[in-house]
Amino acid sequence: MQRLSVFLLLSLGCSGLTAQSETWLQTSLNGFFSHQQKGDIDVEIDFAHTGHLISYAEPTAVYPGLGIQKIRKSSWFWGFHITGLTFSVRDEAVLDEFNNQLVIPIDGGRITHLGLFTRLEYGKIFLRDGNNKVFPVWSVSLDPHYRYRSKVPVTSAGFPRHFHQLGLTLRLIPGLSFQLAERLYLDLKLPVGLSNLSFESHQLDNPILSDEARKSSRFTSQIGLYDLQARIGLNFRL
Repeated sequence: MQRLSVFLLLSLGCSGLTAQSETWLQTSLNGFFSHQQKGDIDVEIDFAHTGHLISYAEPTAVYPGLGIQKIRKSSWFWGFHITGLTFSVRDEAVLDEFNNQLVIPIDGGRITHLGLFTRLEYGKIFLRDGNNKVFPVWSVSLDPHYRYRSKVPVTSAGFPRHFHQLGLTLRLIPGLSFQLAERLYLDLKLPVGLSNLSFESHQLDNPILSDEARKSSRFTSQIGLYDLQARIGLNFRL
């Protein structure tokens, strides 16, 4: 009987928490503005000459996003968002003309890029009670992300390279929310990166090298202003 009572109390408590929270579907546009603009060639040249990897940061870009948010009656909230997903394949080649007739590639390759950016956010909406239509919002987030890049050369002068990066960024997110209707609101946010931790690995598919010599990896950390993002979101209550 005592176990049954405890079970009923826990069930009632969970149902009470659910009843006191709102579920919102979030759509957004997320702008990435990085102060690091190193590209594929910079990473490869640096690795070839010094043996060290350069942290790769996403250049300025805008990605659509999708997420879910739970807002409690106390105006505290948490959410999970996919802030960016990118995939691209492009061919880059340096051509040379031989005897004004034959054009042959002397450098370049096929570059593949994949990126996935996510966010776990927790914060509070202020002044949400009453007839206010504009609400200040403050939150913090942990942003896991994954990047993969590879380059397969078009000539026999080089070897395929593969770059992986798995990271986690801590952000402070100020913003404003605008109530457009009972089940619809717009938000503007400026996520600021405060610190970043990442693991990077690089592989050079050179059959002459040993398995250990083909691979290089490292952990990196950075404290301070890491990057800046801008987010505009349209949110629908479910």
